Amino acid sequence: MQKYLWMILVIAFIFFTVAAFLFVRHADLSQYEGLVQPRVTRMDSQWMIVTKAHGNPNVAAKHAFQILFKTYYRYADKKERGASKAPRARWPLTNLQDTDMNTWEGEYGIPVSDGFPTPSNAEVKLEKWEYGMVAEILHKGSYETEPATVQKLTRYIEDHQYQIIGDHEEEYLKGPGMFFKGNPDHYLTLIRYRVITGGVEGALSQSVTPGK
Repeated sequence: MQKYLWMILVIAFIFFTVAAFLFVRHADLSQYEGLVQPRVTRMDSQWMIVTKAHGNPNVAAKHAFQILFKTYYRYADKKERGASKAPRARWPLTNLQDTDMNTWEGEYGIPVSDGFPTPSNAEVKLEKWEYGMVAEILHKGSYETEPATVQKLTRYIEDHQYQIIGDHEEEYLKGPGMFFKGNPDHYLTLIRYRVITGGVEGALSQSVTPGK
C-alpha cells in the first residue's frame, strides 16, 4: 500500500455572533470524549441550512457563520433552539490539495430539524447532507495542532481498508466565543469523512500540502 503524508491546512474559525456562543455553551460534550481514538460508525442524513463561501476560509468563515446564525435565529422556534447542534463545515478534498486558499470554496452549515422553514435569504439554502458510514475522530486542542489528528484518522481509514468518498468535514463542538478566544487547548473539533469499504489506493495516495 502506497505510503502518504496527509496534511491539512488548519482553519481557525472564530464565531463572531452571540448565537455561536450559545451553541458552544449548551453543547453536551461528554458523549464525544471516547473519540480521541478514530472509529467508523453510521450517521443518518441531516437537514442543514447551508451557505457557500469562496476564498481564504480564515476570512470567509466569519461572513458565512454570521449569515447562518442570523438566519437560524430568525426561523428557529423554541423547540428548535432547545435542540441546537454544533455548526459544521465541508471542503472538497481537491481544495485541500490547492495551496492557493483564495480559490477554495467551503460549505458552512447548521443542523436543523426536517420541518425547518425554507429560508427566504438567497444566500442560504435548506438541504440534506448525506452520511451513511463515516470515519471520525475528536481533535482536542488548537487548530494549529490539527494536522496530526487528521493524519491519525486517515491512517486508520487506510489500515482498515476503507475508502473516502466525501468531503473533509469538521464539526465545531467547542471553540472561541464571541468576545474571547478562550483557551485553545480546550477546543474540541470532530473531524469526519464519509467512507465505504474497499481499497484505498486511489483515495488516500495523494499528498495534501498545507496552505500555510
